[in-house]
Amino acid sequence: MPVCKCGKNPQVKEGFNTSGCNLGAVYNDRDPIMSQISTGRPDVSHVLFWASSADLLNRILGDTRYMEQDRAVELILIELISSRICHDLVGPVGAVNAGAELMGEAGVADDEALALMRKSGLEAARRLQLFRLAFGRAGNSVDTKSMRDAVAQSFEAEGKVTLLWDQTGIDPAHGRLVLNMVMLAREALPFGGHVVVTCESGGRISVNATGKRAAFRPDVENVMKNEVAPEQLDPRTVHGFFLRNLAHRTGGALSVLQEDGNVALIYD
Repeated sequence: MPVCKCGKNPQVKEGFNTSGCNLGAVYNDRDPIMSQISTGRPDVSHVLFWASSADLLNRILGDTRYMEQDRAVELILIELISSRICHDLVGPVGAVNAGAELMGEAGVADDEALALMRKSGLEAARRLQLFRLAFGRAGNSVDTKSMRDAVAQSFEAEGKVTLLWDQTGIDPAHGRLVLNMVMLAREALPFGGHVVVTCESGGRISVNATGKRAAFRPDVENVMKNEVAPEQLDPRTVHGFFLRNLAHRTGGALSVLQEDGNVALIYD
């Protein structure tokens, strides 16, 4: 008895489904449409209906497979971004705990311990706000000024990097994109420096970072420039991967330029 390509439906004639399985659809010798085709006297309307239905089925199957792939990618990204958030928060949270230990050892709430706890708590809150805007759904509904203020406060508290972000000409829909560009540009400044955001004619956005030994890590630069499989990512490179895909989803492309003491991220 003929079987389908996947072997799961013994009543299906071989070769009639290019996707490999008819998912329970039965085409046996008593099927009137199949009989018409086999005898060489098919009803054209029936054949066209059968062909269009098969094409639709294959399209649905294909879309389902792509949806499954997208879900897998999203899961990987969620795991990696969560790892990244935990990594960046462990420092300030640990300092809060250290401050509490100092208070316990001193037996009183001394000013030094309280100052350490207060500073670390504020830093953790600022980072959480940045991550919420950059990676979460909140970034889709917050105005560009709020994003600029959030990252400016973080840079100011850190005291190593100055930010010049001119909002003139920047599409509000690109606010989240620019925020992620600024955050990645900051990573290229191990000894501090300056980050400048400019919008040129035609909607081109540039984020330039200058400072001592300014450079992106090779693996981070690679994921921003090239297609990389999600399984090849790690918590350090996932942000660059996220930015590249965010740029494509926004309707443009991301470019990366590096020179001695200067790096640039360009969206156009």
